[in-house]
Amino acid sequence: MGIKNRVTKYDLYEIISDREELSQFLPPAQVFEDFAQLIEFINRYEKIVLKPQNICEKNICIIEKLGENYKITDCRKKNKFKSILTSAKDLENYLSRSEENYNNYILQKYIKPAKVEEDLFDLRVMMKKITKGDWNLKDIEYSVAGNDFLFTNVMNKNFNLPLNKAVKSYYPLHFDLKETIDKANRLCLKACKAIEEAANFSEEIGFDIGIDEENKLWLVEINVFDSFKKFSVVDYKTYLSMNYTPLLYTVSAYNFNNK
Repeated sequence: MGIKNRVTKYDLYEIISDREELSQFLPPAQVFEDFAQLIEFINRYEKIVLKPQNICEKNICIIEKLGENYKITDCRKKNKFKSILTSAKDLENYLSRSEENYNNYILQKYIKPAKVEEDLFDLRVMMKKITKGDWNLKDIEYSVAGNDFLFTNVMNKNFNLPLNKAVKSYYPLHFDLKETIDKANRLCLKACKAIEEAANFSEEIGFDIGIDEENKLWLVEINVFDSFKKFSVVDYKTYLSMNYTPLLYTVSAYNFNNK
């Protein structure tokens, strides 16, 4: 498919969804049209993410259906807001009071992520174009979030745990970290080539990779610019040697030390 000059998150979603080998890694998503559509989407998936299409905007709202009630976790404001609304009408009134233009929003199924102990965990992968059609892994980043934060963000919590112990603590199943990162790398490489074929607009593409409780990878979000500078980085050299060198990752007050 073609793409507009000003790319949106849903443009990128459509590019990936057009590829059969990639579409299985995308959470179901739709562009917001009206409230009736939103209710239908919630009824189908029970817990959803409402997020802006603009790739520069990160503020999101989580809506979860609990029987006849709706739990709101709204992160669009400075102070995160949580509330239980007792009807669809209350939900419609809550959203209508917002100054947001929901015509520029996406509905996305919420993917329940894996955990490090009791904290949410995900991967962030940065790919860099070397020449046309040739992409390499630039950075791999591990992100952890505490119970006070909805989405993983290493700036929000102090956490220090050897990676091998973390893997054992959050996965009751057998789990091979190197194999998972290899899979993420191959997935992102295919996605980069698909995006490049649709529109050659970026030399760096970042991917938020969700890992659910069944060890499946999900392309939760794609960015066409380097927006991950605030995250501590595990470089590719460290990644390649992870079977031989103890790899620690820390967040917030700590930084990665790759020597």
